[in-house]
Amino acid sequence: MLSTKLINAINHSTSLDDNLQHTRHDLEAAKKRVVQLEVEAKEHADAITNGVLLLKANVDTNMEKLKAELAEAKRERESSDKAKKQMELEVENLTSALFEEANTVCWSTRHVLESNLIMPDGCGCAQGARSSGEAQLAAQISTRGHGNSISFTTRTVA
Repeated sequence: MLSTKLINAINHSTSLDDNLQHTRHDLEAAKKRVVQLEVEAKEHADAITNGVLLLKANVDTNMEKLKAELAEAKRERESSDKAKKQMELEVENLTSALFEEANTVCWSTRHVLESNLIMPDGCGCAQGARSSGEAQLAAQISTRGHGNSISFTTRTVA
């Protein structure tokens, strides 16, 4: 019985030694892992400090600012496009009105010139009608042309 107790004690002591060795090995591995994690944590902190990595909160804040700027730029573009279309329409309307006015002036000029050509030279009123027609035409042109003068010559039909 004493020998079994002695054998059991020796076996127990061996088991404890094995556990101690295993625990020491685990402790060394854990220390190495701690050192490795500390190095990684320092590298991570340095990356954040140097701007290589960004904090999510900062990224989210910047993203919201950029979205707001984009929305504002879209609103400004829509507004400028609308103003551009409105100006193009106004230019088109003004161009149309200008051509209509030019056609009216041409028609009036042609009408006056034709009326001068129809009157016979032998009639005593031809020269007076021609002068009157020229004066009338000059008055129309000056009112429509806003002060711009247009000169032309009339021919006498023989």
